[in-house]
Amino acid sequence: MKMNEEKENKSVEVRKKKFLEVFRKELCNISATCEKLKISRDTYYKWLKKDKKFKKSIEEVKDLMINEAETQLLKNIKMGKETSLIFFLVNRAPDRWRSINKVEHPKEEFKMPIIKFVPAPPSWYEDEKENKESNNENIHTEKKSEEVI
Repeated sequence: MKMNEEKENKSVEVRKKKFLEVFRKELCNISATCEKLKISRDTYYKWLKKDKKFKKSIEEVKDLMINEAETQLLKNIKMGKETSLIFFLVNRAPDRWRSINKVEHPKEEFKMPIIKFVPAPPSWYEDEKENKESNNENIHTEKKSEEVI
């Protein structure tokens, strides 16, 4: 009997190790991992509950995925991707940047969230206004010189 139990335990450990590999490849998606390995979600949750080492390994994989996502977010911010910038600011500087969800419609079935963002500091607007005015002056000057020709 002991031989069978040892074989079974080794088999389960091999399956857990494989689960961790696939879990990482599937970006921590439990359902996709279970489906690929042809195991039930119940089995996964039993392993998680009974095996502290397995649970710790799952948490490490999740942390690794978060680190990779944060790294990609920072790359996107450096490239000036607006959505990434807004996401970062709303989450890291909520006192200055926050989304406001406002619903305005009398019928419940038509209510849609409207997302607005807290504006940048006033100095930014003044700089932006000056840039627009100087661009407009350049456009008018170019049009007048084209009319003369």
